[in-house]
Amino acid sequence: MVRALEASHDDVRLYRNALARVRDGEGYTVGERAEAALVLLVAAGCSANVGRAVDYTTEYIRCLMGGRLGTPTSCPVSLDPKKTQVDLVLPRVLGFVRIVDGVIASEPYWVSSGSAGAEIGALATGAEDITDVAGDVSAHHARVWYEAADAGLGRWMLSDLGSSNGTVVVDGDGSALVRIAKDEAVEIHPGDEVRLGSRTTFVLVEGAAEMAR
Repeated sequence: MVRALEASHDDVRLYRNALARVRDGEGYTVGERAEAALVLLVAAGCSANVGRAVDYTTEYIRCLMGGRLGTPTSCPVSLDPKKTQVDLVLPRVLGFVRIVDGVIASEPYWVSSGSAGAEIGALATGAEDITDVAGDVSAHHARVWYEAADAGLGRWMLSDLGSSNGTVVVDGDGSALVRIAKDEAVEIHPGDEVRLGSRTTFVLVEGAAEMAR
């Protein structure tokens, strides 16, 4: 999304500021944060105007969540020491949103952290597999999955399955580009772009498990 906004000479800093407040502002559940972030992403893509997208998202939060995009606190949040780290981890899903010519072209394709993962490819057939791809994407091009950790805090991973035309990950602010080697796996994050071949781009968004139902 950042690259699409830059290409249209829009205010990328405003978009990042709004996204940071959705992510870090106080008083919202994980599901509400994910919902607001998706609203901001879709509004920016559909309107091609960050100012209007931020105004729409702010009004959406005010009307439906009873709040506003507050400034994040600089003080660490105090947690109940009796709660374990695992208790604080909620089920998550990672969404792949197709971008075509800088415009959002699909609803999110959700991959659950509780599943075995998903393939992206022209002939992928699994329950969560993603087939919304251009003609230069291989039949079984890439795989995404959630790698759990003993402490309960895992990470999203992406690998290239030996595709013909390659898989590239661009981080959320556009400062780093990684071309994944065959059978290599890299960590991915919400806000990153995933490019398959020359004509298929997805922006990653994260949400709570109920969003995928």
